[in-house]
Amino acid sequence: GTPVEVSDLARPAYHAAACVAANHVVALMGQVERIAQRAGLSLEAFLPLATYPVRAGTHFNTAFALLLARDYAAAAGRGEFATLCAASARRTDSAANASWRSRVNP
Repeated sequence: GTPVEVSDLARPAYHAAACVAANHVVALMGQVERIAQRAGLSLEAFLPLATYPVRAGTHFNTAFALLLARDYAAAAGRGEFATLCAASARRTDSAANASWRSRVNP
């Protein structure tokens, strides 16, 4: 990422936005887990099947969200799940970059 300066006046809004984004990721992962379970899959079984990344050029992309989930899993003592999140982030980010490169350089 690119570092940016945030004025003292804007810091509360910046931190509020970061908290909302982080909480959204946690809530979204909970929804994914429930939907995957309805399909007969655990979240751990589902993540390797999710091969197409969401890339919007913002923090709301698959790899970024998976790294936030990895941090949460590590803090919660779920080491294996943290490792799976990190591997999935690398795979989806790599797939997105390969897809982008194939469109830019046919």
